[in-house]
Amino acid sequence: MRTPVRDIEQVAQHEQPPAPAVSLLPGRKLTEPDGTFIRDLATAIRAGARPLTAAQWLGVSKKTWRAWRQRRGSPYDEMRDSVRAALAHLETKLQAELAKRSPGAALKGLRRVRDEEPDDTPREYHKAGLHSLKRALPRLLDHIGDADVPTSDLTDVEHAARQFQRDVIADLGGHAHLTTAKLALLRAVTGSWLLLSSVDAYLMELSSTRGLVNRKTRSAFAIVEQRARIADSFARQLQLIGLDRVTAPPMDLNTYITTKYGTQNGDVAETPEKEPA
Repeated sequence: MRTPVRDIEQVAQHEQPPAPAVSLLPGRKLTEPDGTFIRDLATAIRAGARPLTAAQWLGVSKKTWRAWRQRRGSPYDEMRDSVRAALAHLETKLQAELAKRSPGAALKGLRRVRDEEPDDTPREYHKAGLHSLKRALPRLLDHIGDADVPTSDLTDVEHAARQFQRDVIADLGGHAHLTTAKLALLRAVTGSWLLLSSVDAYLMELSSTRGLVNRKTRSAFAIVEQRARIADSFARQLQLIGLDRVTAPPMDLNTYITTKYGTQNGDVAETPEKEPA
C-alpha cells in the first residue's frame, strides 16, 4: 500500500528556505547542479520561492541558472524534475490555504476546472493548402500561360485555370482587344481565382464535418476571414479588367478571304484545272 501523505499544513510549517549551499559560496562555484543544490532548491520552492529566486539565494547567477535550464541530460534532467515536483507541491499548498480562507472562491475554481469530466475531443487539424498554393502560384501561372505546354501535360487544376483564362479572354473580345496591362491583370485574376476555388473547396468540406465556427471562442475560423479578403480582391480585379462581355467586330471581306483562303485584295485563288484523263 502507498504511504499516506502528511497533512499539508504540517508540511508547510516545517518548510523553510535553506541556507546557501557551502559548495556555491564565493570561491567554490559549481560547474553543474549537484545533489545538495537540487535538494535545497526544491526545499526553497516548496517554501514559496520562485525557481530563479531560489537559485540565486543558493549562489547561482541568473546567467548560469538559465544555461542549466536549457541543458539536457544528467544532472539537469533531475533538476528540472525536482523543480516541477516542488512547484506542484507549492500549488497544492496554496490551493489548500485558499480553500481554508475562502471556500466559495475555491469551489468556483473547482467548478471551472471540472477535473472529473473528460476533456473535449481536440479538433482535427486540416490543412487548407492556401500557403502552399501561394508559394507555388508563380510557377503554376507560368506553366499555364506557356503556349508550348500541351494540355495533356497539365494537371486538372492547371487545365481548369487555362480554360478560365481562355473564357475570360473570349468575353473581353479576344487577344487583339487586350492591352499589355490587361494581360498582366489577367494573370493576377487567374491567381486569385485559383486561391478562391481552393479555399471554397476546403470550406465546403469543413462546414460539412466540423462547421465554420470555433465553439470555444464563438468566432469564425481564420480561414473564413482569409476567404472574404481573397473574394474582395478577386472582385476588384474583375472590375478593373471588365465585367461586360465584349463582342468582337465583324471581319471585313478582305480579312475573311485572307483568313479562309490565304489571298489578298479580294482576288479569289484560281482553282487549278484538272488534266484530261
